[in-house]
Amino acid sequence: MRIPLDALKILFVTSGLIKQGDFEVSQREA
Repeated sequence: MRIPLDALKILFVTSGLIKQGDFEVSQREA
């Protein structure tokens, strides 16, 4: 079973945005 490159790219970008959002929230609380 192969994962389509587009799906992998979307997953990577989404996880990156989530991590960036968490970072911004922690920066704001500090």
